Amino acid sequence: SDGMITEITDIVDKELLDQAPNLKVVANRAVGMDNIDIGEATKHGVLVSNTPGVLHESCADFTFGLMLSVARNITYGDRQIHAGEWKMFDQIPYLGTDVHGATLGIIGLGLIGTAVARRARAFDMSVLYHSRTRKPEVEQQLGVEWRPDIDAVLRESDFVSLHVPLTAETERIIGQRELELMQPHSFLINTTRGPTVDPAALYDAASTGKIAGAALDVTDPE
Repeated sequence: SDGMITEITDIVDKELLDQAPNLKVVANRAVGMDNIDIGEATKHGVLVSNTPGVLHESCADFTFGLMLSVARNITYGDRQIHAGEWKMFDQIPYLGTDVHGATLGIIGLGLIGTAVARRARAFDMSVLYHSRTRKPEVEQQLGVEWRPDIDAVLRESDFVSLHVPLTAETERIIGQRELELMQPHSFLINTTRGPTVDPAALYDAASTGKIAGAALDVTDPE
């Protein structure tokens, strides 16, 4: 092949590149490119492209869907009804947490994180963020507040939403120490990549009440 179109589940590494002497370009149908060894592709003279900007609004919608579902016990209620457990008018097991007026912490204010912050305005949420690059123009436009480190976002937020690429620096960016900084009533939302969160630490935090819960689009292993 001269060119390849890949999904995020297609691993492009040295083993593959060594067997593709004619390969000139790999087009990845995703924003993240953690499935591709960029260094090896460069050594082999292979160009790599991705598709930024095509799904950020949809992903922001889905992020809010997860947030509302975990806060208001929507999926839990749905499962209970389908299981035949709704036998009387008893609201207590289904009591939820308000999203409106809460504090949302965004880690990674790229296209998706910014789109989530824009939606949060409609819910009268206070929005904090930490990102590799501070975004004064977004702060002015959307009224979001920058924090110099992730720890401050974790301590102050009712909902923490991850929007970072998976790199060596962001792998396990949320572990036991970070989860212990969160408030007992807070929720973690992850729509990035599974390895950004330590799954054992998250299970421990959620099952022992260190945090109120989590809503995950991704897991590790996937």
